[in-house]
Amino acid sequence: MKYEVHVSSKDMFGHDVVDMLLHFGSLGAKVKEGTFPRMKFPYSVILELEAEETPMPSGQVRVFDYKNKEIFANVLLDQLREKEKAKVKEDKQGNFSTEQEDEIDPSLSLNPEGKPWTKEQLEDLQWESLKRVAASVGLKGRDKQKLIRQYLEKMSESQ
Repeated sequence: MKYEVHVSSKDMFGHDVVDMLLHFGSLGAKVKEGTFPRMKFPYSVILELEAEETPMPSGQVRVFDYKNKEIFANVLLDQLREKEKAKVKEDKQGNFSTEQEDEIDPSLSLNPEGKPWTKEQLEDLQWESLKRVAASVGLKGRDKQKLIRQYLEKMSESQ
């Protein structure tokens, strides 16, 4: 899949940008055609990367998919947790377990920028991630659109 990666700096000298460029360069990333790197503070470069695995976003790295939709780190982490859970379930298949479901993480009620999720961001989330976001503010349901509407109403009331 093709990704657009925006790399920016956090230090004045640009050492972190050089490290990120070397990392993404080793994965086969190239400077996006038609864009120019900003080579004075704050440094920024837009890269194109074709990779099987989604690059992990961070404070200095923003990742966009081929639809130009931003990919958030906590969504990727949720997907990794789901894969790990599935693997553990396969390993324990047939054994009785009294494990409790995951605890509700209140930090999911806000997006990585510390603001309430927008309707577009919620619609882009996978169902399991959306359920966790809704549960973080005390909502449950089976209908995605209804859950999104209830979340947006609840967050507008709290502000």
